[in-house]
Amino acid sequence: MDNLIMSDKLDLNFEKNIVSIYDNVVYEGIEGKMIADNIVVNLISKKIEIYMHNNLNKVEITMKQWTNSLCQILKNSELNHSRKKNQF
Repeated sequence: MDNLIMSDKLDLNFEKNIVSIYDNVVYEGIEGKMIADNIVVNLISKKIEIYMHNNLNKVEITMKQWTNSLCQILKNSELNHSRKKNQF
């Protein structure tokens, strides 16, 4: 899986169509990692709320850095694109 949410607790409320994920919430995805106290997902509207219990604390987001191999792929792609442009 590309995205994973881990927490100590999860409540699923079918009457309100809401999922509450809370206590030690960690989201890990292909682009980075996020640490928060709460994630609330509305299953109908797909609206997501991410917040901390205390407004003085901030949600932590860490983005993964691009790897050298990915940078090389992008450089090669740019070179191929410029070569095609110059062929005409």
